[in-house]
Amino acid sequence: MMVNKNLFLLRHAKSELNPDFDDKDRILSTKGVIDSELVGQYLTKLDSQPEYIICSSAKRTLQTFQIISELLRKKTENYITDDLYNASLEEIIKIINDIPENFQNVMLIGHNPGIHNIATYLSSPSKESIYLKLLQSYPTSTLSILNFNIVSWNKARYQSGKLIDLTEPKILKK
Repeated sequence: MMVNKNLFLLRHAKSELNPDFDDKDRILSTKGVIDSELVGQYLTKLDSQPEYIICSSAKRTLQTFQIISELLRKKTENYITDDLYNASLEEIIKIINDIPENFQNVMLIGHNPGIHNIATYLSSPSKESIYLKLLQSYPTSTLSILNFNIVSWNKARYQSGKLIDLTEPKILKK
C-alpha cells in the first residue's frame, strides 16, 4: 500500500568562519541562531512535522537541530551521524533508503552541496516557480519539503518526490 511520506531537507544555519576551528567544530553565528528559530517556528505551523531527525555530527548542524527540536510540538526520535558530514549524493540516498518504514515525516539536517543536490535529485521537475527557485541556490537555513507516495523509504528514487515547500529565513522574516 502506498503511503504519503514527507522528507524535510534543511541546510544548517549560518556559522562563524573562524580559522582557529576545524570545519566540523564551527559554531552558529548570531544570524544562524535567529534563522534557526525562524525555521523552527515555521515548522510548528505546518500540518506535518518531523518525527525522526537525522543530523550531521558537525557542531553547526547540531546547534541548528537543538534550536529547532526545542520548538517542535512533539518529541522526535533523533539520529546523529558522521555520515551526513560532507556526504555525497550517493551517501545521502543510502541514508534515506535506510530510514525505518514506520516514520512518515523525516528531517535531514546537513550541509551543501549534499543537501541541495539531494533536493534537486529527488524532486520531479516542474515549471512551477518553487522548483525553478530550488535549481538556483540553497542558502543556509533553507528548508525544502518533498512528498513521496511510496511504501518504504527505500523506494525514494531519482525524481520520485514532489517539492511541496521551499523556504528560507529571508522569506520568513517578511
